[in-house]
Amino acid sequence: MPAPFDVDISHSSKLYLIVQDSLSTAPDKAAPLWVQPELVGPSGVTPLSALKPLDASGLRDDHSELRIAGVPETNVPALRVKLSSVVVYDIAGKGFTRFKAAPGHELAPCPAR
Repeated sequence: MPAPFDVDISHSSKLYLIVQDSLSTAPDKAAPLWVQPELVGPSGVTPLSALKPLDASGLRDDHSELRIAGVPETNVPALRVKLSSVVVYDIAGKGFTRFKAAPGHELAPCPAR
């Protein structure tokens, strides 16, 4: 089960989501995710998917059903990112005070035999 975190971003103008490969032994077996990413502010909760990153090159373009490791539900929102990526969001002036998410991964599909 992904372990959630909650970070104060009240004095931030940009949100950096960084994923770095630390000598993974099997990068082809799983792909990184930010599980249930959301921004909190005076107006309530905003899903991260409501914002566009400054550069989308770190995102994985995959629209298949999510299979998050350790999470039995398939309707949990998640941001698919590439291994060793930096995704940046401009949050200046939007009033966000907290960023909540959990790092996770989804299992890569098994090759057909």
